[in-house]
Amino acid sequence: MESCLTRAGYQVRRFLAGQPALGEFSQSQGMWTVAVLDMNLPDMAGQTLAQQILDKDPDIKILMVSGLPAAGGRGNPSGARVRYLQKPFRPASMLEILEELLQV
Repeated sequence: MESCLTRAGYQVRRFLAGQPALGEFSQSQGMWTVAVLDMNLPDMAGQTLAQQILDKDPDIKILMVSGLPAAGGRGNPSGARVRYLQKPFRPASMLEILEELLQV
């Protein structure tokens, strides 16, 4: 995903776990436009990270990706600024959803 996003012109910060991402987000709040999060992170659930990010910046856009079915179900963040993408997916599908999110 990182190389696909970079080739598409996005500036990308990659984190391997939720806590480092949340720390960086908190320090650079207002500089992120969109967060692409996996539902399963080593140190926390992706939906927990998404909700914490949304609590700090309700205007940020979030794309949640998951290999599990029904990822956008009950208990997950929702709204016009949150989208879900089922793995496996084509890079073009991810980019299309990101472009839609940036229009919201």
